[in-house]
Amino acid sequence: MADPGSRFGYSNLATHLVGVIVARAADQSLLAFGRRSLFDPLGISVASWARDADGYYAGSGAMMFSARDMARFGQLYLDAGEYGGRQLVPAEWVRDSLESYSATTYDTDILNAITQLEYG
Repeated sequence: MADPGSRFGYSNLATHLVGVIVARAADQSLLAFGRRSLFDPLGISVASWARDADGYYAGSGAMMFSARDMARFGQLYLDAGEYGGRQLVPAEWVRDSLESYSATTYDTDILNAITQLEYG
């Protein structure tokens, strides 16, 4: 155990669980919710999105987009969450998401970081 914000631990479980909660609360799939609230207003089409064994979309990621669509996400961030005259994401959320909340707890050597995250 560590104090909140004092340690970083990589896990897909929490973000996947949030995705399941959003889908249930919205009474629609995470993809449908994402399309309505973010993807369609940005003109983004999701090329692919993995699902778990229960059919829930992976809230942790596993999505594929075109380079052009990724650039639209980048522009959304550059414009503090606004796109096409609409505030799609609160500016405060964009700002807060760019803040560092804890120091890394392992070497910053890229190879070590990749293996620590179980990517290789």
